[in-house]
This record gives sequence, structure tokens and C-alpha cells, in this order.
Amino acid sequence: MDCPILSIAGSDPSGGAGIQADLKTFTALSTYGMTVLTALTSQNTQGVRGVHSVPAEFVVDQLNAVMSDIPPKAIKTGMLADASIIRSLSEALKSTASPRVPLVIDPVTISTSGHTLLPTDAISALVNSLIPLGTLLTPNVPEASMLLAAADPSRSQKEIDSLEGMFQAAEDLVKLGCANVLLKGGHLSLSLAAVTELLDEEGAKKTLEEKTKCEIQVIWPQEMSIKILDALAPGKEEQDKKVVIDVLYEPAETRNQSTGRFTAIVSPLVETKDTHGTGCTLSAALAVFLGKGETVQSSTILAVQYVKRAIIAATLHQVGSGSGPLDHLHCITYKPLPAPTALNPYPFTTHLISSIKPLWNQYVNHPFVVQLGKGTLDRRRFENYIKQDYHYLRHYARAHALLSFKTTDFKDIKAFSEIALHVARESEMHVKFCETFSVDLPQLLATPETPATSAYALYILDVGQRGSVMDLLLAVASCCLGYGEVGLMLREKIDKAEDGFFEEGNPYQQWIKDYSGQEYQDAVTSSIKTLETRIAEINPTASRLAELTKIWERCTRLEIGFWDGAMDLQVDDL
Repeated sequence: MDCPILSIAGSDPSGGAGIQADLKTFTALSTYGMTVLTALTSQNTQGVRGVHSVPAEFVVDQLNAVMSDIPPKAIKTGMLADASIIRSLSEALKSTASPRVPLVIDPVTISTSGHTLLPTDAISALVNSLIPLGTLLTPNVPEASMLLAAADPSRSQKEIDSLEGMFQAAEDLVKLGCANVLLKGGHLSLSLAAVTELLDEEGAKKTLEEKTKCEIQVIWPQEMSIKILDALAPGKEEQDKKVVIDVLYEPAETRNQSTGRFTAIVSPLVETKDTHGTGCTLSAALAVFLGKGETVQSSTILAVQYVKRAIIAATLHQVGSGSGPLDHLHCITYKPLPAPTALNPYPFTTHLISSIKPLWNQYVNHPFVVQLGKGTLDRRRFENYIKQDYHYLRHYARAHALLSFKTTDFKDIKAFSEIALHVARESEMHVKFCETFSVDLPQLLATPETPATSAYALYILDVGQRGSVMDLLLAVASCCLGYGEVGLMLREKIDKAEDGFFEEGNPYQQWIKDYSGQEYQDAVTSSIKTLETRIAEINPTASRLAELTKIWERCTRLEIGFWDGAMDLQVDDL
């Protein structure tokens, strides 16, 4: 209630766009929503049937009434209907709104269904009168082309068909007078390969920075870099996956810096027809975050994230028979863990890894792993590792035997017992593997556990004895999933001949083959699906999810410590 936000836009009787979408967004993001109505529309999810503009004088009357009593912290404009409204509104805003109040301009010209919502003369009025007042202009790709053509009649409506073209268009749009531009990329589906190439730190990205004389930042969603989940996704190869990129441009003078800044926000493409009101919702969310005092960049990142989640949440529902609305209230119809969707079918695993992403990266890119993949790991360090791994396998088998003891379902008793027996058999194969490094069974048995091994094993068993089956399943999962991620990471780097990684002739070739191989990856898949099934049955509260996440984090730290135990020792002492 202490952050009033004003929407100046049209009405959508079906509730998915316009002021209806704006008010839902304001409410969902804990602000007080106000509206100035510019037009009535007759529409539903299938399309717009008619538009009735509100007289310009009455639009201004509404604005003055609101501004004189409840000054907004931020304002957004949407559908403005005609040139007279735009001109009158622009003059009124100059006299009533403080220059310090952020103004987000969504240049609504065409509806999702393709209906024209702004005539040609109104587009010119938008360019000449309103846009120069804006804090942030938020066109999509077709609207950007239309605005640039209207600003320069000698310029044809040039198609924007590449990411580099989006960067150039964003720069050109700022010249219309708006302080910053967010060029939305929903109409321009790009492959992950093309984006990765252009935004590569050492390649084209550096060239593009030199060309634009601007800093370029790339915001990647965390779930796009979890290889064990990518491996479960059917269909396209990793680099053929489609992504959407929104490009924010902040010129140097706006930032009070010597250079401007582009921020490219990358999101997985959600295959859905239910995107009605996406632009309205995004501009409303931007106004909220700006009104709360966030920077233009942080507001954009937060707003894009809100809209992406609203699109994903809407895939669980069906409203109307056409292009349905987003789920604006997804963040207040609160579930600590979202339901599985086509884009995120394994939400628990995604949550676990994303919640500790820096730590997870430290784990799967550990110096032990990197040196092993490059064949440079000192043999005596590896020998120390496989000796301790023999001890860990014993405790790992005991943990699964404990799982069998704790459960009361015969199917689960059988499954956990079989895993314990499999690990016991695997220990025999481990002995044979150790022999290839001149480490025999008597040496394995004579080697004492290191503090790191004992600490890890005791923590897992303590979790199992004190906690539930779910607690213990999670405690043993970080090892299984982590080694799966490491295996796929090494396989990818080897296949790309990247940074000195190789397999043929690598002294640790068999280890790489084992953990990147299908048999082990099948075990990872089974573990992920078991975790997801169990957590769906539990439907955890926020506090319970936090407890489980803490177990996951602790075990990941202990995994790192296990590899540290090999790397920290002096070679002379091995």
C-alpha cells in the first residue's frame, strides 16, 4: 500500500491484458494499483473485435484526479488508442508528474492476435510527444521497426532479424529521446548455438563491445547449465535449443558513466500459445520494481524473471480457446516448490542445484576433476583418492542398507537392498580398477580413512539415523548426481577438444568412460526421478524444503572436501 503504481492503458474484458493484467501484476508484486483508462475494447483470447476510445479530455481528467491525491511512485503506459490522447497525455504528464517518477512506455501498436491498436498518426505522436518523456521504452521487435520507420520517414521499416540487429536497434531507439530501451526478443527465436557464439567472452562479444563502444553483460538462467537435466530432455541437441533474448540498452549519459551498457537476458523459449498480455505484464512489473527503487538493470532482470515464471505457470492451466493469459498470481498462490512443467520437468533437482550454484560449480569444476580430464593429475594423488573411495563405497552401501531398514514398503525394501548389493559388487570391480594403479586389496584395507572421508560418511549415516527416508535419499544423491554432472562435463570438453581435455591416452580414461557412460547416467536418471517422485508425495512446506536444501548443501561441501583431501596433501607424503 505504500507504493502506488499507475497504469495508463486500455481495458481487456477477458482479463489477460490491459489494465486488468496491470492490476493483477501490481497486486502480485505487493504494490497499490491505480488506473487511467484510455480505451474500452471488445476482445477475448481469440482476438480483438472492437475499440472505443475514451475522449482525450476525460483521460486527462482521470490523470489529474489521481495525481492530485495519490502521487504514484512509477507510471506505465500501454494502449493509448489515438493521437489526441497521446498528445494531451504527454502535456499533462509534463505538468503533473515529477521528472523523478519513472515512466515506462509500452508502445502497444498490435495485439497478440494481430489487431492494429494504434493508427499511423498516433504512432508519430508517440514518437514525437511521449517517448522523449520516458525512463524506459519497451517495444517488441515489430514495434521497434515501426517506431524507427515513423521517426525517419526516409527509412524503410527494416526487419530486425538477429541479435546484433537488436543491439543496433536498441541504440537507434534511444535516439528518439527515451532514457533507456528494453527491446523484447519474443518475436525473434534464436538458437542457443548462435547466441553462445555471439556472446562468447573472448570471441564475437569482445568485437561487438569494441564496435558499440559499450559494456555487454549476459544474464544466463541457472537451469540452462545443469547437464544432468539437459541429458533428460528429449528432442533437440543442446546447441539447437531455442532461446529468447531481451536486450536492455542504457546509454552512457543515463548511467553517468564513460560507456553505455547492453544487458542481454537469455531465457529458454517456452513452447506455448498462452502469451496474451505478456507486454502489458512486463511493463507493469518494470514500473513496480522501478517504483520500489531498483535500478533500471535490476528492475529489468526481476521483471523478465517474473514474466517468465508467469508464462511457465500458465502452462498448467487453460483459459479460453485462443491465446490464453499468463498466471499473474503465480508468486502469491505460493508453493515453495513449483509443479513440474514442460520447461522444468524436474523442479526439485533444479532447485537443489540452482540454490547452491556457485558451490555446485566449485564441486563439478574442482581442480581434481580438471586435472584428471587433462591427464595432468599426479598419479599418487589419484591413488590416494581411489583408496579413500574404497572406504566411501562401504559407507555408501551401508547408507542404502539403512534406507532399506527405514522404509516399510516391500518394493522400496527390495530396491534399496539391491542398490546396497550392487555397491558391494561394485567394490570388487573397484579393487580390480585399483590394481591397474598398483594398489591391491591389502593396501586398501591397510589405508586409514582420512578425516574428510570419515566426516562425510558419518554425516550421511547420522542424517539417516536421525531423519527420514527423504533426508537420507538426499544425502546420498549429491554424490550420484555430482559424479554424473562431472562425467558429462568431461565428455563435452573432450568431444570439443577444449582446453587440453582428452580421453585417448589419458591415464584416467577408464574413470572418465565410467562416469560419462550410459550405465552410470542411467543410475543418475533413476536417482533424479526417485527424488522428484518422493518430493511430490511430500509436498514440502517452505521450512521443510529449507531443511532438505541444507542437507544437500552440506553434502556438496563434503564432496568438495573429499577431493580436497587428495589435492591438499603434499606429493612427497603420498
